[in-house]
Amino acid sequence: MKCPPKSHCQMISDIITVYAGSNNKTIIFCPTKLMANDIMKSISTKFKKELLHGDVPQKQREITMDLFRQTKINVIITTDVMARGIDLPDLDLVILVEPPNDVDS
Repeated sequence: MKCPPKSHCQMISDIITVYAGSNNKTIIFCPTKLMANDIMKSISTKFKKELLHGDVPQKQREITMDLFRQTKINVIITTDVMARGIDLPDLDLVILVEPPNDVDS
């Protein structure tokens, strides 16, 4: 779905509300830490959400992933720091805010 950047947060909130499945677990991939921070601050407060990117300490990342697996949080906003090597069989929705700039990503 295409929308202007100023509408990203509202559209993301709407997409999660409509399309998140029975587990209500969603990962939102952002191209930059700045965008991830902005989305974290701006999407609906009805979601239990956490932020994961390179500025978040490794210990906090592990805690966040444990909480996500336990469904104590249901939305993770992240950069590509989380894109490889994760096992989340009950994930319901993945949102890619913008495609990567290079094909390999």
